[in-house]
Amino acid sequence: MTISVFCIRGMLGSMLMVFACFGVMLTYVTGAYMTYTTSSYVMMVFPVALFVSFVFLPDTPMSLISRNKIEDAEKSLRFYKNCANTSSDERFEAEKTKLHSLVKANQEKGEKLSLSDFATSEARIGFVRGFSVVLLSIFSGSPVLLNYASIVFRDSGSTLDPALSAIIMIIIQFIATATSSSLVDKVGRRILYILSSGGTAIGMTAMGTYVYLSFRGTDLTGYHWVPVTSLSFAVLSSNIGIIPLVFVVLLEVLPVKIRAVAATLCMSLISLFMFLMVKFYPIVAEAVNMHSCMWFFGLISFIDPCRSTN
Repeated sequence: MTISVFCIRGMLGSMLMVFACFGVMLTYVTGAYMTYTTSSYVMMVFPVALFVSFVFLPDTPMSLISRNKIEDAEKSLRFYKNCANTSSDERFEAEKTKLHSLVKANQEKGEKLSLSDFATSEARIGFVRGFSVVLLSIFSGSPVLLNYASIVFRDSGSTLDPALSAIIMIIIQFIATATSSSLVDKVGRRILYILSSGGTAIGMTAMGTYVYLSFRGTDLTGYHWVPVTSLSFAVLSSNIGIIPLVFVVLLEVLPVKIRAVAATLCMSLISLFMFLMVKFYPIVAEAVNMHSCMWFFGLISFIDPCRSTN
């Protein structure tokens, strides 16, 4: 993020989830129509390509200049800002001045981090908002839909093929995430969060209601399209804002001095809560039935913790 142009920083930050969705979509497709061995070979191509490409990329200018590697930092800045020729010297000097000013400001504020830095009003508010964004991204049900898509469709009573339903859902997720990345800097974070949380709540509630009526023995002939439609709508909505913007918002709501530590803590919490959600969902769903879980996800999705950070 430190090497990106400010006006597209939100889009670049949300692109992380676009590529993550592409990876999941590819896994669903190869897993449904290929052997596990072939699927693994296909997926192996991408991390190998990433490793090879990073070998040729220099470290970021801010990282180099903070370690007093001025010459390397200037070369890196020219590379990332595309200032390799002499005609762009003026633009390069402007970028270099901006970089030095930013590093100097960080160093002036860069006293050793202490617990008191987390006790300031700005830090508490930023951490609470960041933690809320993390909780919403997890407890809106996304990890469950991502990891148990076929099982959810099978248990819902839908007559459609579970594997095909899961593929349709992940394609919709990919399209929604890509759309979000193109809108985030134009529309604003808050509007996307409002639309995302509201749409996710509606989709999850509709799915829960369908499963509940099926559980009670209600005749749902002619309504077998509801599970795919409602969950696809929930996935579409959550991937407009709740899921792809969590990383962008985290960096913007946390104070600069505690940002690295607090963001790392929030990301660790994402991993922890996602593990717990994926681990215990089948147990909880069996105990209270799937409709209760869907209604819970819908209730959580009504939460809108994100104010505009543009």
